[in-house]
Amino acid sequence: MTLTRIELIPERASVKIGESVTLRAAADSLKKYPDIKLRLGGHADFVGTDAYNCNLSWRRAKTVHDALRRFGIGDDRITLVEAFGEAHPVPDDQVPGAWEQIDRETKDRGKWWDRRADITSGEKPAGMTACTPTTGQESLRGRRPKQPRSG
Repeated sequence: MTLTRIELIPERASVKIGESVTLRAAADSLKKYPDIKLRLGGHADFVGTDAYNCNLSWRRAKTVHDALRRFGIGDDRITLVEAFGEAHPVPDDQVPGAWEQIDRETKDRGKWWDRRADITSGEKPAGMTACTPTTGQESLRGRRPKQPRSG
């Protein structure tokens, strides 16, 4: 079950303006239910290489983890911190109507809602496999090569 979705800045692990308020509110709510254990999952859009997106999503999950700690949620509550890269985008049928309107108005169509970190509880869904971050930082400039045009 997804408890909160935190939106992050493109190509960064920084929380968007206003999302700190969301994180604080989530932490305040979680303090009322001390028995709930949490999983944190970082995600990325499909721009960049798989390695870059995995590292970025790991940094995003750690950013949210650090913020929850600052807001008083102890490490004993967090059972797992994972990175998923671009592997698990928000399904179209789960995109809120307000997001669809923003998507029509942005140059980042179909990407911006995947720049997120999820705070969840319960078991991880079957088939949801995390990626393994590398130790070196890969530049976004290492984008996927363009496919040659045919004919």
